[in-house]
Amino acid sequence: MKISRQHYIEKKKLCIICGDPSKKYSSEEHIFPESLVKYGPTLKKGIVCDNCNNKGLSQADKTFQDWKPISFYKVWFGGKTKKRKFPRAQIPSLPILMRQKGVLY
Repeated sequence: MKISRQHYIEKKKLCIICGDPSKKYSSEEHIFPESLVKYGPTLKKGIVCDNCNNKGLSQADKTFQDWKPISFYKVWFGGKTKKRKFPRAQIPSLPILMRQKGVLY
């Protein structure tokens, strides 16, 4: 019987990022940052360890979201954040924010 890589990862509880089998797996990893796609696809628990998900991948998400085209996308299409505030973008010498859905300032 041939065992798939996916089955091996799930059975051994190996993180697909760091490969460490001894870590906790209590959260799902959002494939796309949650601030861009609120109800987007996730990797189920046991695929990415908490350490990679909450530290390394969170920093990668933040760097991606701070990139100028993506930050502008968040302002234009994003809606409110988890803290119920509208997102902001800072393009050199041109601050952009939304105070009302569909109206940029």
